[in-house]
Amino acid sequence: MRDYLIFTLYGPMQGWGSVAVGEVRPAAQRPTRSGLLGLLAAALGVRRGDPLLDDLTRTARVAVREDRPGSVMLDYHTTQVPSEKKKRVFRTRRQELRTMLDKDEKLNTILSRREYLMNAAFSVCIWFEDDQPFSMNEIEEALNRPRLNVYLGRKSCVPGVPFMPEVVAADDELQALANYQPELRKDYGARPLDKCPIWTEANHGDFIAYTVRDRVTDHNRRQFGTRFEYHVPPAPAGEE
Repeated sequence: MRDYLIFTLYGPMQGWGSVAVGEVRPAAQRPTRSGLLGLLAAALGVRRGDPLLDDLTRTARVAVREDRPGSVMLDYHTTQVPSEKKKRVFRTRRQELRTMLDKDEKLNTILSRREYLMNAAFSVCIWFEDDQPFSMNEIEEALNRPRLNVYLGRKSCVPGVPFMPEVVAADDELQALANYQPELRKDYGARPLDKCPIWTEANHGDFIAYTVRDRVTDHNRRQFGTRFEYHVPPAPAGEE
């Protein structure tokens, strides 16, 4: 047996970024690996560029249970940004729009259409294959009291309920998820556990594998590689 950390993600909107080219910014139908580990890093106070972020990405494994499917909303965005210049780093939106601009510098307008996942709920399971950079208790405490702002994919997507983290001892991540049933499940309309599909990084040998591109290979350049994700379907009707 090993320890697994499980927590809940629910909010009015979630925006887990998928592969995006051009104006349309699609949202994944469930939390991505990079987004989940970014959320954990923020809760732990780990910033981009910290070697601990690379350690977390290298050693952590994830599984996601869909407790409530969401619906997709498409939002039209206009954003004003200045042109990029060497060695110019903006720390706040005020600096980006006013105080650090050159005299008579004009802003650029970027148009985009962004997808959001509405009223979805997920249970996330985290475990480690190698020497882990943080203990399960440290991560549990961080999710209860995050050190940096945490959000569900995009900055405008705030959690709608507490993360409700629990450390569960189990034979595998599927058993750990089966043992995780926080009382608030009924408040956000979660489905019965036997109706909830799971996507996991663990290969149990009898589930369909899909290739997804959400494994961070370079945090600074925001480059991503592929990984295998295994789909565990709900139990057929009449079976437990």
